[in-house]
Parts: sequence; structure tokens; C-alpha cells
Amino acid sequence: MSLHAYWDGERIDRAQISRHNVDQVRSKAEESRTLVHPFCEHRVFIRSKSVGGRLRYHFAHFAKEKATCRWAGESESHLALKDTLVFESRRLGWDAEAEAGKSGRDRPDHIPDVLAVNPNTGQRVVFEVQVSSQGAEEYRRRQDLRTVVPNTRSLWLTRNADVAVEAGYVPIYHLERGDEKVATDLIATRYVLMADWVDAALRNRLDRPRTKHAWELWIAEEEARAAAEAAQHEALMAKLAAAEAARKAKKEADAEARRQRIAARNSASAADPARWGWGQLPPPAVAHNFRTYLDASYSQATRARAVAEDLRYGDGEVAQHGGRGGAAAHGPREAPTDLGADT
Repeated sequence: MSLHAYWDGERIDRAQISRHNVDQVRSKAEESRTLVHPFCEHRVFIRSKSVGGRLRYHFAHFAKEKATCRWAGESESHLALKDTLVFESRRLGWDAEAEAGKSGRDRPDHIPDVLAVNPNTGQRVVFEVQVSSQGAEEYRRRQDLRTVVPNTRSLWLTRNADVAVEAGYVPIYHLERGDEKVATDLIATRYVLMADWVDAALRNRLDRPRTKHAWELWIAEEEARAAAEAAQHEALMAKLAAAEAARKAKKEADAEARRQRIAARNSASAADPARWGWGQLPPPAVAHNFRTYLDASYSQATRARAVAEDLRYGDGEVAQHGGRGGAAAHGPREAPTDLGADT
């Protein structure tokens, strides 16, 4: 589909077609067989459709040529938006055309959807309608193609509310559902009717993004800041890793020193057992585990009690034999009865 066509080399817009002359135009176009698509130059015919109770016209391909034309799949909503932009621009006194130019056969991205020109000042405003999904990089590339023309402003309409922030310096405005209202700011918080939006756009009263140069400076600053933060984070992580390695090394060194001290004490104790008197407990370094330490403590406590009994009764068996036996095993001795007194 297309909003305009060429007839014998002259441009004809659908706005020139009405219910009063549509039959005549159709008849003459069929006779001349020279009504062609503006880009692929295949033959087209005039098709009508009722929209809101009114007949709207556009130019459609014949079935055989439709499959080979890259512009044949344009949606009706896209066409309707372009038609509205043309109508509102003309209503405000600007010269407006949809798909202005005929050089888009090889480079269709050079052809603007709608071009509005102020007849007094020559100022040009390009309207681009993007109803399908498109990435931020592609927005920037296509925007650069349009801004190289002097005295030209290019504005985009899209249904994606988030891409305006990602696209940077590209002026993108959100289309509300139903395509009846458009945002006047880039973050999609204020909406007006399409007619009011076109008026504000032509008067240059819409919110504008930063310039390309300012955006590139901001991007460079953000990248430098991110690189500095990354370097700072990397340095911090390296410092923490070095501190952790030093802590582990110190811990291992302390453990090794402790093992060496224990081994030295054990060697000294084995070489001089006489230094341990009865009743003394071996130092914890000698005990290799808690169970051994308890066993040694119990044995020495038992030995100490036996020595105390030996000293009490004076039989010397514990000191001599390492245990009590004989009379010592049968309790204390009886006191002597013969004390040398007269009976």
C-alpha cells in the first residue's frame, strides 16, 4: 500500500481522490496503465476503505507484483498515521507530503514518512512513524541521515515508551494506545491529542533531548566513570585478597611454631622424666589428646593417695613395691599392749 503514486510521471496523492472523481481516475488509470508505485514502479490501483464512516483511499499492488515489492507490507495503521500528520500539517499552513521524494528504490531509509515545509521560512520538519520494533542504534543511524540536511528537524513517533531514553539524542515521542494521543516529553508523562502535538512540533515547542555532541560527551564521561569504578573495585578486591593471603600465612606460621614448641617440650620431658615429681600433672603439651591427659591425671592422683597412706602408717610398701600389701592391706596395725608398766 501507498499514500501516493505516480501517473505519467506526475505525483498523485490520495488526498486528491474523493468519491466525486474516484471512478473517473480509476477509468483513466486503467486505460493508460501508467499509475505506478512511487518506489518499485509496479502498477497499482485505487482501493477504498471505510474508516469511521468515511471513505479513505490508498494505492495497492496487484496480486502478481505484491510479492516482489518491499514496500507492499506497510500496515494500515502506519498509513493512517502518516495521513493524519499530512492533514494536520497542511491545516496549519505547511506544505506536507507523505513519502516525499522518489529516490528510495535503493535507499528506502532516506525517504521520510512525512515532510512538512514552512512556505515562508523554508524550515523543514520530518516526521517518522515507527510502529514496528527498532533498536536504539538503528534510531541513531537513521536520525543522522536526516539531520545532515540543513534547516531540518526530525521527529519520531513510536509505540515503545522506553526506547527514547536508550536512543540518546534522538527525539522520540510515545504514541498512546489507539494512536489518538502523543507524549510531548521524552519520558512519556504528558500527552496531548495528535492535532495539538503536530502544532507543538511545527512550532518547536516539544521537549527536546540533548544534542548529539552533548550526548557523546555524556557517554564518554559515563564510560570513564564506569572504568574508574571498575578499577577501584579491582584494586579493593586485590587488597582484600592480599590481606586474606597474609592472614592465612600467619595462621599457618603460628600453627607450625606451636607444633614445634610441643615437639620440643615432649622431647625434653622424655629426656628428663625425673623432673616430674609425684603428685605433679604433666604439662598439657605432653598430653597428645584430652583422653591421655585425663588418664595421666587419674593415675597420678591414685598414686598420691597411696603415698599419703604409706606415710600415715609407715610400712613403706608403697614406696618399695609400688602398692600396698601384707599388713598394710589389712588395715592399720594394733597398738602394742606391753608398754613396760606393772600389771
